[in-house]
Amino acid sequence: MNENKEINIDEVEEMEEIITITLDDDSELDCHVLLTFDINDKDYIALLPIDSDEVYLYSYQEMEDGELELANIEDEEEFKKAADEFYAQLGVEDDECCGDEECDCEEDCDDTESCCCENHN
Repeated sequence: MNENKEINIDEVEEMEEIITITLDDDSELDCHVLLTFDINDKDYIALLPIDSDEVYLYSYQEMEDGELELANIEDEEEFKKAADEFYAQLGVEDDECCGDEECDCEEDCDDTESCCCENHN
């Protein structure tokens, strides 16, 4: 699961913390650590693979030896919360729907009279 939003890659390249993760196919990938954060006492990490612009979000636990144990975020609702928090901490504005559960508009909303979002054409 991933969402596409713009982040400033130039700022990321200045980050010095790099970790190597092992993917499901046993290949290894070097990643910049963008940030770590928690939601309701659960820890998350945002990683940016070197030479890529796709951010990977994982939940994680720090083991006794200091190593991080990463876990995929399988639940769609949990992933959305983690992605929203990631973008909020980066200061990236949400350019999608207003989030109101009653609102079913998309990015290019044409309902300028009754809709609550700011995505009007």
